[in-house]
Amino acid sequence: MAEIVYILTNPVMPGVVKIGKTDRDEVQSRVKELFTTGVPVPFDCVCACVVENNEKVEKLLHGKFAAERINPRREFFWLNTANAVAALKPLELSDVTPEVRADADSAIPEEEKNARWNARQKTISEFPEYADGKDLHLTPPKNLSVDELGET
Repeated sequence: MAEIVYILTNPVMPGVVKIGKTDRDEVQSRVKELFTTGVPVPFDCVCACVVENNEKVEKLLHGKFAAERINPRREFFWLNTANAVAALKPLELSDVTPEVRADADSAIPEEEKNARWNARQKTISEFPEYADGKDLHLTPPKNLSVDELGET
């Protein structure tokens, strides 16, 4: 069974990342579990890596970013996504991010993808520091045309 550490973001939580682990081969199952009635739009998987010991790697990352932890009982941090990814990448055995994104997106209904896309656009307009999209994994839903998206 694959040991994976993942980094998730959510467009309605700008500047916040979730750093977690799973023993499952399917990280998208974990992503889907996190999308509950208390979360307005699905999470985005920014990075997912197979590691040698996911418990140890997760603990190391949580310790590294302890000062930015929002709640000691939750895995959420006030953190730039690039910093979280940079800390994880040297510890990876393999990067499974593309597969996780594809699988997770295939499990999300188009209506939810549209809501997530709209939330990203709103976040960018309300928080200009995210306008470059580095902290928001920007991929428009397939059923929207470029004309419908307008200028960003």
